[in-house]
Amino acid sequence: MRILGRLLLVPLALLLAAFGAMAVLLTIGQEQIVGMLSRGASEDALFGLLGAVLKLALVLLTPQVAVVPLLIAIGGEVAHIRAVAFYVAAFGAFGGAIAVVAGLTSATATGLPLVALCATAGFAAGFIYWLIAGRGA
Repeated sequence: MRILGRLLLVPLALLLAAFGAMAVLLTIGQEQIVGMLSRGASEDALFGLLGAVLKLALVLLTPQVAVVPLLIAIGGEVAHIRAVAFYVAAFGAFGGAIAVVAGLTSATATGLPLVALCATAGFAAGFIYWLIAGRGA
């Protein structure tokens, strides 16, 4: 019965972690846009940020990308890893790697690298996953 429960809980936790990561990205992205508008940024800078977000979204929608968080979760389940540091670090590294793969290594208008923004979303996703499923692995 425990295995059946884990088979239902792990995908639900991954889905909620993905929503959490998107919420973090949207919040930080919105803060970046408001900051750019308040400093009177040019239209080119705003469209550059929008293009980076769309590029990231297209990379995240590929099926190959969805396999990596699943492998992290399955690895944690099989190895019975319950440490929050494992999930936060693994998902954060994955978030940073996605930005590098998408070619988003430039800095935003505030000087914060886009890789750091994506890694932050990955950290949030790892923490959410650990809260729901990882601590009972």
